[in-house]
Amino acid sequence: MGLSSCSRLCGVETQNIVTPRRLSERLLTADEVAGLPAIPRSSVYEYARRRHQPLPSVSVGRHRRFVRRDVEHWLDELCRRV
Repeated sequence: MGLSSCSRLCGVETQNIVTPRRLSERLLTADEVAGLPAIPRSSVYEYARRRHQPLPSVSVGRHRRFVRRDVEHWLDELCRRV
């Protein structure tokens, strides 16, 4: 089942997901993601809304959640560019 099929079935909108995952994998909140690089929670949401190289996220209803592997990959990519 592709991501678009899963999105329709589960009501989940995916954005810029890098790695395949299992449904049992725990999703992180913006507060938890903010603790990884020690940034404000508002910055996490801002990075997720970016058009260019956004922070990968999953929208579940009106909530935004993050997959740890995707966040770590995104941070690694940022560090390589610096």
